[in-house]
Amino acid sequence: MNRNERRRQAKSDQERLHGIQPTMQATQGEPGNWQFPTGPGQTTDRAQLQAIAESTTVTARPELPGAAALGVLGGDSNTPPVMLLEPAHALMIGSTDSGAAAELQVGVIHKRGFALMNQAVTQITTLDGWALHTTTEGVRLADEHNGEWAFGEVSLPVEWCRLADEYGWVMTLYGVGLGTRPNEDGTPLPTSQRQQMLTKARRSGFVAAAIVGWHG
Repeated sequence: MNRNERRRQAKSDQERLHGIQPTMQATQGEPGNWQFPTGPGQTTDRAQLQAIAESTTVTARPELPGAAALGVLGGDSNTPPVMLLEPAHALMIGSTDSGAAAELQVGVIHKRGFALMNQAVTQITTLDGWALHTTTEGVRLADEHNGEWAFGEVSLPVEWCRLADEYGWVMTLYGVGLGTRPNEDGTPLPTSQRQQMLTKARRSGFVAAAIVGWHG
């Protein structure tokens, strides 16, 4: 399955998410009538939504195990390095019945095997066949068919690469609101703020995680 075929399949999956599972909800309750929200900065234009669904562009941010910004998801000295992958745009839907919210890109990758980190942290397992690859510009996340799920331009620190080479695996967090981006003026977010953002995103069901192979 090539990149375009994978994205078409993802779009098909997204259109079927009217039967979304409660584990993807920000609040408890049975799934109801889901729709795209409207308001400033939001769109229901099908062409724009299609473009977002087909894009694999993400902000990629490498972190060492135990980094303070990762909070409870950071692991310890006995865990592989971490890569945060945040899509350029979120695809949010909301329930008109319960007020719950879900992010479709996270929902699709969860259906493919990534664990949803929406409640107390569950064990992050290894996802066979999936891998994080280096490219001349950064990294790309690919599934067992080499279908591309994420691509981000990033410079990888030497120590991060050393650990990735040593373990042969990378703990990969995929989602929105991860705190990967700087402030509008280009200054970095404080570590405490990044931790708060990631914690909020995780509890809202907007973060999925898996340990994937490393092809450096």
